[in-house]
Amino acid sequence: CKEPYRVFTSRAEYRMLLRPDNADDRLSQKGIDVGVVGAHRKSVFERMSADGRQVMEQLRNTQMTNMKWRALTGHESIASNATQKTGNVIVRDTKDVAAVARACASSQLENVLQCVHLASKVYAKCLYEEHAAQMSQLVKEFRQDEALELPLNFDYAYHAKDLGMSTEIAEKLNKVQPETLGAASRVSGVSVPCLIQLMVLLRRPQRPDKKELSTTTVR
Repeated sequence: CKEPYRVFTSRAEYRMLLRPDNADDRLSQKGIDVGVVGAHRKSVFERMSADGRQVMEQLRNTQMTNMKWRALTGHESIASNATQKTGNVIVRDTKDVAAVARACASSQLENVLQCVHLASKVYAKCLYEEHAAQMSQLVKEFRQDEALELPLNFDYAYHAKDLGMSTEIAEKLNKVQPETLGAASRVSGVSVPCLIQLMVLLRRPQRPDKKELSTTTVR
């Protein structure tokens, strides 16, 4: 790698999924599998994981109107209407895990959430789960489309803003002109979010008032 610092910055894939709050969820089981996690840490991880899954399942399965959530949680920021919402959405909107747990009328849920660390993890899951699910879907599509052919003479500089890439990276891609999405991913400094936006852009129907994506045909 000509620019090793990029290994820890723009080369980090799927940043929405690689968060500090879910590091133990992502890495502890790997550590257990290779034998570097002790028995006590393993026990704590497994208990926390089971409790977290139970809490999230109950929040997703508890659905009430906004008016009822407002009355039970005491949060006036919740709209006073009849729209149905689940508990995890209310947690995301109010940032109050404890109040939503009380509103669910579940002593078991309240007891589990006495753990401050678990409560913060549950809030983070509620906050990011919609975006994380969208990114997971994009990741899946990207992996399926690495062989997608890119147009000849594609002007990355012109589309840099749409792709969320710097002028430096756009100029590098203009010079290299990779043939496929997978080849573009191996160009130093090109991040996966940029590639996902490129994939989305290439699939977008062309509009007459927009500059053509390519001056020639696809390879």
